[in-house]
Amino acid sequence: MRVAKGLSLRALAKLTGINYQHIRRFEIGEADLNEYQLKQLDKVLDLNNYNNDVSYQQAIELFEKFYIEVVYDTVDLAYYKHRIPEVYITINEHLVYLVMKYIIYIQENYVEGCLKIENIISQYEISNLFIYSAYMDYMGMRLFTCDQHEEALKIYKSLLKSNCEKTELGIIKYHLGFIYKDLNYFNEAMEVLLSAKEIFMDTANLKRLFGCMMLIASVELRKRNYKNAEYYYISCINLGKTLDIDKNEIAKVYRNLSWLMIRKKVYDKAQKYLEEANEFGNTHILSRLYNIWINYKLENYSEALRDITKSRYIKNEQRIVLVLDLFESLCYLENKIPSNKIISQAIKVYDFHRKTNDIDLSLFYLDILINLLERKKANDCLIIYLKEKIILLEN
Repeated sequence: MRVAKGLSLRALAKLTGINYQHIRRFEIGEADLNEYQLKQLDKVLDLNNYNNDVSYQQAIELFEKFYIEVVYDTVDLAYYKHRIPEVYITINEHLVYLVMKYIIYIQENYVEGCLKIENIISQYEISNLFIYSAYMDYMGMRLFTCDQHEEALKIYKSLLKSNCEKTELGIIKYHLGFIYKDLNYFNEAMEVLLSAKEIFMDTANLKRLFGCMMLIASVELRKRNYKNAEYYYISCINLGKTLDIDKNEIAKVYRNLSWLMIRKKVYDKAQKYLEEANEFGNTHILSRLYNIWINYKLENYSEALRDITKSRYIKNEQRIVLVLDLFESLCYLENKIPSNKIISQAIKVYDFHRKTNDIDLSLFYLDILINLLERKKANDCLIIYLKEKIILLEN
């Protein structure tokens, strides 16, 4: 708009009282203007008629194309990064491109960049409801990844009351499912995820349908509805093999099926699913842990110990190190009466997972601890943890 009106940076600076270098940095998205400065720009450049501006409409059209590709999980982020202009003619055009950039940053897990954009957008008002809803949806996901679940939940509850388009509503409900699952609100998670699944089926959004069914299976697993969980995981595999998706995603489903069978204590089937996962090039540390546990339960102690040794060469987080230490002690113990040291290890691992609010993992490690206490005949301590198990099972 400045160029269209034949104004140089210095001329615009003189008319508005804003430093010309600051204006230039604002034009390329490297600086912000305060409310007074924006009003001065509006006055000189007549930007209040932005809704009729061609550049603004072009920005909206590009955003709509971009958003559909995001929803259908076919987006080429590099392509859209290069489509975002460095110079913006109007404030609202700038906001559209900022929301695009924000969603890209979410996809790239660039939290610092997201926070900077949130700070800029908070100074203005996004007038386009579709773009505003998309922005708030992904702000909810940013809050979720930063473990600010309650704040994210408020955003999504508000979005569900708004008049969103069907494609947008599907992705909003899908994202909300992650939050409910993390908060252990399993019934609420199932409600929004089953609704999202229907929308993805109606709109032939197969990649999102794959992800949604995988999340539904995970919720069913957390609820200990193993039959339903297995059904959805197998449905995921059947669908995933027809789609152009990362093989690691298929491997992840097989790995989850292996975990499901471990929880059911069907160890031969758990091993079979783990072998299927490995065929897809899966080298995740959880696969190693599952394989160690399966071999331990099948009394293949030497094989389990070899896997533990190999796993120690990988740089692991504290949780994994604690589990490896416990599994190693269990393998050396075999079927003998446990020592107080091993029981202390089991308590430490259980306490660690209990703090994460992951009920399924907590129950798994609690069962290990209870088994050790029963073998030790440590009845006083056993009663305490049996009561703990009752509390967890009620959740």
